[in-house]
Amino acid sequence: MIAQLTQDDIDNGIKCSYTECPIALCLKRYFKEVRVENFEVIVDGRRFFMAHELQVFAVNFDDGLPVKPTEISIAELGQYRKPYNMQMRSR
Repeated sequence: MIAQLTQDDIDNGIKCSYTECPIALCLKRYFKEVRVENFEVIVDGRRFFMAHELQVFAVNFDDGLPVKPTEISIAELGQYRKPYNMQMRSR
């Protein structure tokens, strides 16, 4: 699945918010419950790792640095203790 993180998500996002940052706002269009914390995303009770690029996006946004709309790809990786991985693809 590919989630589109839009400029509206960025404009309406709240720095350092677990539930109102741009990543959370984006994923709320696709999932019922979303929480972003400590480089993990909790979606409908499942934990996802954030890929490095998405971590950089989150830190830059929280630090007030410019960020651009992007896509978030969610892929299942069964070999990890936590079975899901979330990645960002630039446009």
